[in-house]
Amino acid sequence: MENKSILIIEDNELNMKLFKILLQRGKCQILEAVDAEKGIELAASTNPILF
Repeated sequence: MENKSILIIEDNELNMKLFKILLQRGKCQILEAVDAEKGIELAASTNPILF
């Protein structure tokens, strides 16, 4: 998954930290949002992999 952007929308700080640790091992660029509004803005302005 090298050079891929992954958008994570998560309001729980510990869950966000866990996702970031796991995904950074795969050499992914992490885009993070703590709410849906911010997530939609990031998704519209970038080309992330959406889960």
